[in-house]
Amino acid sequence: MLRLEDIPRSDIEAIHRATMTVLREVGVKFPEKLAFKKLETVGAEIDYQRQIARFPEEVIKKALGQAPQQFTMYARRKEQDIRVGQGKTYFKTSSIGIAVQDFETGKRRGSTKEDVVKTARLVDALPNIHVLDPMVSPGEVPTKLFDYYRLQLSLENSSKHICTLPGPATGTKEAGDVIEIASCVVGGKDELTKRPIISLIQEATSPLQYEPVSYTHLTLPTKRIV
Repeated sequence: MLRLEDIPRSDIEAIHRATMTVLREVGVKFPEKLAFKKLETVGAEIDYQRQIARFPEEVIKKALGQAPQQFTMYARRKEQDIRVGQGKTYFKTSSIGIAVQDFETGKRRGSTKEDVVKTARLVDALPNIHVLDPMVSPGEVPTKLFDYYRLQLSLENSSKHICTLPGPATGTKEAGDVIEIASCVVGGKDELTKRPIISLIQEATSPLQYEPVSYTHLTLPTKRIV
């Protein structure tokens, strides 16, 4: 059986101390005013001129203490729900690719709506992939429509949980529209709140820095499970 070796406790503590030092003294750049307002309310120290937020250790501990140890990633078919935090390992695809290697020609080309469809169907059929993150982007549509098409085509071709990274043009309106699309599929926002079939990944574009895009405007319906 394949297994990961446990990291020695001393190494874990060293990583933790270094992380706390970096977040407290160096901070993270957030070129987004709304993000600063939200971070400041929870105790982060904001340098508005440099667009940097620094996080005292007690702020981080409080945030971690509020995170559930277990949660469910809901799917359109209940038998495909996964419960995270019970010691099992699950896998998802990566996302937002802009090119594929064509199966017929063997050559690299820009990805299309049809590629979104095919990769969604592939993930839906693979029992060892538990969450669909739309792997490629529909290159023949405007960038501001990427998220609409990626979600629509994924919902039409897979019944697994969809966890995605926002497209490069996602803002307030696009985020709200994505929620509306998912709500229509499950029967309304109340139902989406009970069983969120979509979720969002956010990540820095470089160490300790986020892009100046309004991802912070996205508020997905959530149900905390303790």
